[in-house]
Order: sequence, then structure tokens, then C-alpha cells
Amino acid sequence: MLPFVHGEIRSVITRFEPSERLEEDFEGAGMKGHLTYLFEPEDSGTRLIQQETVYTQGFLRALEPVIERRLSRQLRKRLEGIKAILESGWVVTDQA
Repeated sequence: MLPFVHGEIRSVITRFEPSERLEEDFEGAGMKGHLTYLFEPEDSGTRLIQQETVYTQGFLRALEPVIERRLSRQLRKRLEGIKAILESGWVVTDQA
């Protein structure tokens, strides 16, 4: 996240609906929050929407503007990575 902030971030999947949504709560490295991925059919593909709420803790609160910019760049990279995986032919199936 930031060069001087290190630590482990633990995530718990809180909701999973194949081909529709994935949600998780996370905490660690002075932050906690909630992350949602929504998958919506669009034309001949799928629109991926990410919604993320992050709460900083301790001294990181003073750095929120810097953290927000950094997370925005990381978000783009994460979504590009997800797109590459999905376009490679990887398929999610309902195992239930």
C-alpha cells in the first residue's frame, strides 16, 4: 500500500453468489473495510464493478489523501488482472 506501511491484511468472504457478486470484509495494516465485486451482463460480456470502503486507523488517518490516491492506482491494476484472468477462459462454476 505505502512504502513505510507493512503488515498482513486478513480477509473474510462474507457473501458469494456465482456470476453475480463477491463480498469480503478485511482488516490489517492499519485499515479495515468492505469490498464488493458485482458482475453484470453487458452486450457480449460482463461488466465488473468494484465498490470498496476503507477506514484507516491510528496514524494513517493523517495520510488518507495519499492512501486514497495509492489505492486508486492499485484498483486499476487489480481490475486489469481480473480482466486478464477472465479473458483467458477461466470459468466460475456453481459447485453447490
